Amino acid sequence: MLKAIIIVMLITPCITLFATAAKAQTTLNVLAIEHPPFTSSKMSHNGLAFILLRQYAKEHFKAAIKPQIMPIARVQVLLQYDRWCLSFYPPVLINELTSAITITTQNIKLGMYRKHRESVFSWQHLREFSGAKIALLRSAKSSRFYQMYLDAGLIPVLVESTEQGVQLLLKAQVDYAFSDNISMDYASLSQADRDSLQFSQTTLLETPIQVYYNQKCHKQLYGSQAQ
Repeated sequence: MLKAIIIVMLITPCITLFATAAKAQTTLNVLAIEHPPFTSSKMSHNGLAFILLRQYAKEHFKAAIKPQIMPIARVQVLLQYDRWCLSFYPPVLINELTSAITITTQNIKLGMYRKHRESVFSWQHLREFSGAKIALLRSAKSSRFYQMYLDAGLIPVLVESTEQGVQLLLKAQVDYAFSDNISMDYASLSQADRDSLQFSQTTLLETPIQVYYNQKCHKQLYGSQAQ
């Protein structure tokens, strides 16, 4: 009996250690710069690109991902010295060990929301909305979108997230809200609120979302050696 107890005591820590190791998951940093609404340390969930990458990673990666949002110069150094696995910022040199993974099945559209009307929401020039209030990301204050709205005569109301901007729109505190055609799918809105919104047919930008991948990290990312 004593011998059996000793054997169990010896085996149990090994089983626990094996189980812990089996549950362990590699975490890979994803390089990015402040580039709202796509990537930003100041935005909810680190921006739209990271929302989509997390969703993509659940289905395709063995590794977990961790945003590493830094100034451009620091990102460029890590890329230059090959100290990276995933990056939203493009490497200067694209070679046979670098691949681009498209994580969206269709282009992401940047545009505006307004309260729903029967008419088509489109424009020829943003100056058509001169004097109107638009909710804009605070983190995008230095972006070309902010300046574009200023030049067109709109009045920016700075918010911390696209969802906050839409909430101001729903409360009639702004006339429009800058956003994309995806983020509201992840927002905490009632169906009635969603139905009362209208996304613009005219867009400011349409782009796929890609993340660059260093093939030296294939095993950590996918759990197997590259073919």
